[in-house]
Amino acid sequence: MRNGISRKVKAFSRRLGIEIGRYPPKPGPTELWEAWAGHLGRSGADKTIFDVGANRGQTISWFRPLFPQARIFAFEPLPQPFAELARLAEVDGNVIPQNLGLGDKAGKFPIYENSVDTTSSLLQNSSSIDLYAPAHMVQPKGNCTIEVRRLDEFCATAGITSIDVLKIDAQGYESRILDGCGDLLNPSNIRALYLELMFVPFYEDQCWGGELIEKLRAHGYRLFGMTGVDYDQQFGWRWCDAMFVPAE
Repeated sequence: MRNGISRKVKAFSRRLGIEIGRYPPKPGPTELWEAWAGHLGRSGADKTIFDVGANRGQTISWFRPLFPQARIFAFEPLPQPFAELARLAEVDGNVIPQNLGLGDKAGKFPIYENSVDTTSSLLQNSSSIDLYAPAHMVQPKGNCTIEVRRLDEFCATAGITSIDVLKIDAQGYESRILDGCGDLLNPSNIRALYLELMFVPFYEDQCWGGELIEKLRAHGYRLFGMTGVDYDQQFGWRWCDAMFVPAE
């Protein structure tokens, strides 16, 4: 009976555009992701994409079929994943790799590395991170110093006046990156966003899912939907990906 209930809940969630699963989350586009991309494509949002926290280019592989003509500025501060990202850019000439991080302040800052680099962050692990993430993925390895810039300053230097899609997966640092957008954070300059939302304390001083939703609502965006939901039977939702479009 329990398995039957679980299947029914997942089927109902999928009709709402929400994918529920155990760790690790199922990668790749969902129907809701494709609906969001279609919504953007109909409005001509296929020119400039910022992939902040690009790692090895995993999200680029999702974006490229949906936005085949877009330039993708891919930001990754860690040396090893950046090397693989740079090799991807050699194949896809419209990927522009940037070996730096983004935030609310420019400068040199430590990034705290974990055993699996996708869990590394400009924020330190919370004391309770082992409750919410597999311990083998979040074992501290030390830190290294990276360059961080503000998004608005980067755009001014690069001559970029508008971004069609801003994707941010920065392990709790998303709100600070949005602060670094300055006056660009409005639907006229940044047309849509794709962000990771967190609902449990992975990192010290991280931003929370509700905080990001309210921040973007105050800047003229609405939540289009959530996908890639990861949950735990004890703690409930841990994180998901969220898509935002201009409020209409």
